[in-house]
Amino acid sequence: MRSMWRAMLVAAVVALPTTVRAQAASLVGKWELELTVGMRVEDGVPQSIRGKGRLEVVEQGDSLVATLAIEPVEGMPPRPPSRFAAKKGTGPEYAFTARSEATLNTNGEERKAVVISTWRLVVAGDALSGSVAREIEGMSMGAMPAQPVTGTRVH
Repeated sequence: MRSMWRAMLVAAVVALPTTVRAQAASLVGKWELELTVGMRVEDGVPQSIRGKGRLEVVEQGDSLVATLAIEPVEGMPPRPPSRFAAKKGTGPEYAFTARSEATLNTNGEERKAVVISTWRLVVAGDALSGSVAREIEGMSMGAMPAQPVTGTRVH
């Protein structure tokens, strides 16, 4: 009987680091983010507009589904939450591609455009880091340089 308990204890101790590592690398949950929420070009010089948001990631079947709500930024129209998905992985690195609509203002003239965002996120326990690269569909300027994303898990 004693050897059975010892074997179970050894099995539990051996399995624990694997379980903790898998949980630590999980993107599932709620995150407070700091990220670039827009770009302003003045005199030909692009300037990023930083803001905050809340990312919630849930598992649905074989996918991870994320909902991002950006906090209002002064001088910018409010944004509806955006949703994007990716195949479920084991982490700690995750990649998502999302399509959304943006309002572009060029010399006071507004127009709508489709933006393709490529998210690359890395989880380290309760910390999130990575980048988001955005490309405006139909514009010849190509993708904008990837912008940093950081975050902390909300408990």
